[in-house]
Amino acid sequence: MTVDRAEMGSEEVGAQDDVATERLVASVTRRSMLARGAAGGLALSTSGLLSALVAESALAQGGSNPRYWPGRGFLDVRNGVTKPLEIFQIATIAEQLAVTFYSNGVKNADKLGLEGSELAIIKAAGIEEQIHQQFFTTVIGVLTNGKNVPLVVGPTEFSFPFPNTFTDLRTFIATQQVLEGVFDSAFLAAVRELSVQGLHRAAQIAAQVAAIESEHRALGRAIASANGIDTLPNPLQGSFPPLKGSPFFRFPDIPEPDPVPTVPANNWAFAPVFFARVGDAPGVVQKAGFLSPKEGNSFKYEPIKFSSPVYAEVFEKIFFREPRINVSRRRA
Repeated sequence: MTVDRAEMGSEEVGAQDDVATERLVASVTRRSMLARGAAGGLALSTSGLLSALVAESALAQGGSNPRYWPGRGFLDVRNGVTKPLEIFQIATIAEQLAVTFYSNGVKNADKLGLEGSELAIIKAAGIEEQIHQQFFTTVIGVLTNGKNVPLVVGPTEFSFPFPNTFTDLRTFIATQQVLEGVFDSAFLAAVRELSVQGLHRAAQIAAQVAAIESEHRALGRAIASANGIDTLPNPLQGSFPPLKGSPFFRFPDIPEPDPVPTVPANNWAFAPVFFARVGDAPGVVQKAGFLSPKEGNSFKYEPIKFSSPVYAEVFEKIFFREPRINVSRRRA
């Protein structure tokens, strides 16, 4: 016998959601990140996070085939809302781009003048993006009923808008601000889209990721300020040419000046939402010049090895490596 959620009382629905949450925090275990030890260099201890996401999304998902961006067919829309599978596909590719950006920043730390705590911040950001990528590919593997979790999704070759991205610190941070601003906004759009499809725990996980992307943005601005960079170009105002006139952005009522002062580093009271849908994000990234690899401007995604001498010390200081709900549950 099946029961329509619309016919259930709020307490019954809440109880059902609690069960789904418990399953989500209890099930993917070895099938997910422990299987990623070879790629990540260290197996992430996880008590699993997926089967309830599958249970929660059974009605909303439908059986669509994976389709990747850029290009036609990257977005499958039902009633104008990006479907869960496409959201996680887009999120995975975004994380692969982010890992590529931060790992190349680490490789070129001497040229950028990054060392000490500032270099640790860039390493930590790359590690966190890699952890997100591993989680999202695991979700995709389960949602597509795959026997194996994909190591990558979609394109793995990326480009960057300016030739001096990894040799000039101001350009590096300006590029980081575009990426983190786009990612943060996309994950906030995912919160809404997943919620309206009844995927409340998945929406909460998207918010957990958005909170970290926003940290990356503020820390990047702090690095800029500490190195005597007083202002950064404002991509929404057009001084970052690739985004000028983008049809995807929804501008805030009171836009920041151009250029934007780097002090204070945390200069947003609310993170702005520039996208109506997650599916709008690929167009912005494409227009900004991150998806046009060519000779001399082609960077391949290579997973960060957490156990490598470059990253191991920082990795050990990264906590909450899974999107758990870290609250005690009252028992009746």
